[in-house]
Amino acid sequence: MKPLILTFTLIAFFAFSLLSLSMLKSDPPPLRMRTPQMLRSIHHTEGETFTVRVEANTMHSLYVHEDFMVKHELTNQTGTMTLPIILKDYELKSANSESAHITLNYQLAIEASSEAFYINPAYLSIEYEDSTRLKLPIGEFSYHFDNAWGSTLDYTLSTPIKGDYGYGPTITGHCVGVKSSSAFPIELTGISLRSKTILPNMDYLSETNKSIHPLMDLNTLLKRPFNAKNPSVSPKHLSLKPGESTTFCIPFTYKDNLGVVRYPIEIAYLDNQREKRLLIDDFPYARTHMKTYEGVMKDGVLE
Repeated sequence: MKPLILTFTLIAFFAFSLLSLSMLKSDPPPLRMRTPQMLRSIHHTEGETFTVRVEANTMHSLYVHEDFMVKHELTNQTGTMTLPIILKDYELKSANSESAHITLNYQLAIEASSEAFYINPAYLSIEYEDSTRLKLPIGEFSYHFDNAWGSTLDYTLSTPIKGDYGYGPTITGHCVGVKSSSAFPIELTGISLRSKTILPNMDYLSETNKSIHPLMDLNTLLKRPFNAKNPSVSPKHLSLKPGESTTFCIPFTYKDNLGVVRYPIEIAYLDNQREKRLLIDDFPYARTHMKTYEGVMKDGVLE
């Protein structure tokens, strides 16, 4: 009887050993790299940088490590438009036992010029030492360079209003304080983020005398409910007398479900019937850096 028990014990032991070895030799899950979809609208100056945050399902692939990367570009979907960029800083952190967070900080490898650049959807393209290429959708990207303008409108306040439209934290609108330095009446005629998918809705332009902070409720500031998909159909204009100042808030209409990383604000106005612009640059206090990997995520493709 004992030899029979020993035989079954040995069979069970070898079967368990073979199963364990098979599990050790099984292929790891396919690499998955993805990133939140964002608006990056940049008023370009020399040495301008921007950040892309990537989530990967492993830390143990060569394709998540800086040493294996050889070339970086921004491209459109077909690769017919490219913008050279330089990786300035790289950080790889373990998110948990199975995934990693990668922070890539890039500098635009171009001289400041008057030529604008716009891609939507934009892709981060990374080429590796083995000639494999990662094509990662990142959202909407634009940059503009402008020479200094003679403006008769100054800003005294610039505060983004943060909120959530159900797919992660984003910017729901912006409040701006302005003061006229003109000897003539001024009429505000338009506001732009230099984006084609996130548009200030001039129908809801509202003056306010409230103290503004980023976590205020947008509907309270506008004094009426606002839907982020509402198009502008009857834009309002705002008039200022010589030397007059005001604060106004304006919501953003979203054509796509994007988060917002940074943007300038361009205000078009008439001064004595002459068209002029005020540009509020994308200063650090007017940027929203996503602290988490929330938002609409899209996967990259290794080619």
